[in-house]
Amino acid sequence: MCGIVGHWNFKGQGLSDESMDKYTDTLTHRGPGSRGVWRNEKAQISLGHRRLAIFDLSDRGAQPMSYENKRYWITFNGEIFNFIELQEELRKLGHVFQSTCDTEVILAAYDEWGESCLYKFNGTFAFAIWDEKDQSLFCARDHYGIKPFHYIVNDGYFAFASEMKAFLALPRFTVEFDEEIVAETITNVNGLEGTEHCLLKGVKRLPGGSCMRVTKEGIKKWQWWKSIEHMPKDIPATEQEQAEHFRELLFDSCRLRLRSDLPIVATLSGGLDSSAVTSVTASILHSEGKPSHFQKAYTASFPGTNQEETKYAKAVAAFHNIELSIRVIDLDAKMEQTIDDIIWHNEDIYWVLPAGLWRVHQDVSEGRKQTGIVALDGSGGDEIAIGHYFMIYDEMQEAILKGDIARFRELQEVLQSMKGGSVDHIPDSASFILRRAVVNSSVVQKHILPPLSHLTYIPPWSFIKKVPRTRNLFSLYQFKKPKRFTALQHSQYVWTHFTGMPTVDRMYDRGPAAHSVSLRAPLLDPRLVSYSLALSDNMKVGHGYSKYILREAVKGLMPEEVRLRTNKIGFTSPMDHWFAGPLQNWLIKTIEDKDFLNSTIWDGEAVAEYVKKCIAHKQWENISTLWPIFNAFHTMRIFKQGGVKK
Repeated sequence: MCGIVGHWNFKGQGLSDESMDKYTDTLTHRGPGSRGVWRNEKAQISLGHRRLAIFDLSDRGAQPMSYENKRYWITFNGEIFNFIELQEELRKLGHVFQSTCDTEVILAAYDEWGESCLYKFNGTFAFAIWDEKDQSLFCARDHYGIKPFHYIVNDGYFAFASEMKAFLALPRFTVEFDEEIVAETITNVNGLEGTEHCLLKGVKRLPGGSCMRVTKEGIKKWQWWKSIEHMPKDIPATEQEQAEHFRELLFDSCRLRLRSDLPIVATLSGGLDSSAVTSVTASILHSEGKPSHFQKAYTASFPGTNQEETKYAKAVAAFHNIELSIRVIDLDAKMEQTIDDIIWHNEDIYWVLPAGLWRVHQDVSEGRKQTGIVALDGSGGDEIAIGHYFMIYDEMQEAILKGDIARFRELQEVLQSMKGGSVDHIPDSASFILRRAVVNSSVVQKHILPPLSHLTYIPPWSFIKKVPRTRNLFSLYQFKKPKRFTALQHSQYVWTHFTGMPTVDRMYDRGPAAHSVSLRAPLLDPRLVSYSLALSDNMKVGHGYSKYILREAVKGLMPEEVRLRTNKIGFTSPMDHWFAGPLQNWLIKTIEDKDFLNSTIWDGEAVAEYVKKCIAHKQWENISTLWPIFNAFHTMRIFKQGGVKK
């Protein structure tokens, strides 16, 4: 995990050394170890790098790095987990290496295979390679967009950076928000990250699984990775064999992600996904006689709220004899500063304040801010094994329209177990999705709608003013459902590639990066994602469980009370609890701010009136759904003032 920047002036003088240093150092949090800058005076291109060394901690791994007699120069953020195997393959093809780091392997792979080298990489990455011979810049982002890549292109220059905040250091950059995109993102928080659009005018992102070649003549951009093209055709015959193959892939994914020259810890919520990753990792190290290599696990505690999962994290840690650090998530006297810090680093709009993630990674990095640390995490489990409510709704819809009442009832029972109650307890927003999707079905009207008729809150999009819609902003993820896909497969594919998972990936990059933590997600190994996509719906939601394939794959590796727990909590924060207590003064201060009230994007007075009524009636959950508006306001405020004020 590092910070990368670049600037190429097509028509005149490039950035000065001083400006380039300043530009690079905006991302010091991503790479606290050292700064590296390379400049080509003739071409007027500069590459910058802030390093968090993970492989080969010596100066031989420093960046920007050159290769092939300085024909190629790279600045790279991320990790190639299978670099040892690739290095050996490339050696046999005649390549010579000066380091033991993955960066040099990328350069050799690009020299050998060109753009097709991307298919060789099992990792998370965002990089730019300058080719001195043909005067081009090749930029690429990993399969699912786990590592970020933002860029600006105009008549005079091309610039890129890991985070948008870096552009504030460019001499002629002006902070201006695209109100159309802000409005659309408040309406659909998961809709932005999988597209090329950004909140800031003039700034774009390279979507996950995409790459581009930049020359003075223009930009050629394409999507290099599509999981549908890599789904295995030969699936094991029996359910047991399918689970065993999933287990083999998961073990190999974790084994690859244990490669590091830094200490490795785990973030362990107590949910199935993080417990699976922690348990598999502990099992691998125990079998290799290296249990001490797995240093510690970290968890967040939300006492007195529905998000409290500490007992499950304790059970997993005790099962594997792992030391567990428990961080009670409270919003203390420095609350306003903490919220500003979180929003500044996240840069985009989210559906909750990810304070738990922030605090846990503060703990992980304690004492290692300058050297960094690697943490394994369970993100991706909901996507590959199906743990999201709405994905099950999509299959319920399909079952109803096909008249398959038995499958519908089975899915209904799974949903009930996930909530620990009945269908009456499905969140209002989710029931609205189901209602809207299949409202014309007589079966649904008879059996489903009556208990789902309690839409009492006002959603955030109801407060959005009529911002002119001039573009089809989110067309990228309008992935047409292949005939061979079920509704569940289609939902899984869109969420993983274009909507929810890229949004979650952003949080799981920015929060840890702010604390110099390199986060690894074994469940998002492309082999696991493609394999899971090819499995039948029953292997993902079946036998009374969500995530059935994952539960079967980790049988015997963790406490049964964790493996078979069905109540779904997920990555969230107890916003209603906080608005009722420590966030209430912050909330009132926000809605009374004149800039909030006079917004040209939302009706500030209407929001303020609604919030005050909710406070009077103690309807804290209704206020929580308005977080995207509050998030947008403070994001715009902080960027316009040039960053957080300490």
